Amino acid sequence: MATQCAHWQRGHLVGVGLDVLPVEPPVEPIPELLRAYRAREPWCEGRLIITPHSAFFTPEAWDDTRLKAAETMRAALVGPRPQNVITPEMF
Repeated sequence: MATQCAHWQRGHLVGVGLDVLPVEPPVEPIPELLRAYRAREPWCEGRLIITPHSAFFTPEAWDDTRLKAAETMRAALVGPRPQNVITPEMF
């Protein structure tokens, strides 16, 4: 994040969008980019988008999670072989 911050302050970037932070939630020492965002410094005001990992907490996401869990359990119990298995040799 320090590199993005430096390039941005020098005018090499128009804006920054972050989906993943080095540590979530951020802890001390807070990265400069987040500190400037929180302080509403003019050079980043309105030019930084941070998407916290909360998109999962929607009714649609819960429905999708339940459906995929049920499909995976059915496949494990009665076949066909479940998808997205980390250790496929187990089946």
